[in-house]
Amino acid sequence: MANLERICAELLGGRARCETVDVLQAPEVADTERILTTPTLIRESPTPRRRVTGDLSDAQRVLAALGFSPLPSSPNR
Repeated sequence: MANLERICAELLGGRARCETVDVLQAPEVADTERILTTPTLIRESPTPRRRVTGDLSDAQRVLAALGFSPLPSSPNR
């Protein structure tokens, strides 16, 4: 969760909205979305949908897999 929150806040600058689903509390969502491993990130839009599973510690790899570009670096960061 901490890695995902950091990616959304720092690298995407709030351009993404994240929703967390506990697959133990909502197994129907896991079934509908075909989630077999956790964590699984699903980018719904823009299409096509993309997903990333597993370790989220490499932010650049996660962004690339989801088709996002990080915000440009600024001197104040």
